[in-house]
Amino acid sequence: MQSLKSWIVVLLCTSFNTISYAFQQVPYLERLVTLNANDQKISEIFKAISKQTDVIFSYTGFNDGKKITKNYHRVPLKKVLDDLLKDFSGSYVLKGKYIIVHFDLK
Repeated sequence: MQSLKSWIVVLLCTSFNTISYAFQQVPYLERLVTLNANDQKISEIFKAISKQTDVIFSYTGFNDGKKITKNYHRVPLKKVLDDLLKDFSGSYVLKGKYIIVHFDLK
């Protein structure tokens, strides 16, 4: 009987740790980004950000030929996106782990 009680305690502790870990994950837009982009396309910058934050970018209707230079050190993703997209008159929406970018093409 003692071994059954010990087993239940271990099971409950393990379950609690798993649940608390799930609640401790940092929201996508608060994840930190470090980026040294020198003369890179926006698609390359999005790929680098994706690797660091686990987000997936979706965008269409943009000429990806323009190259930009941006540097960030441990900056929240939201601030990085706000800064990057102001140069392109762009906006974004977060849907789960997807970031849908809309470029205002004039």
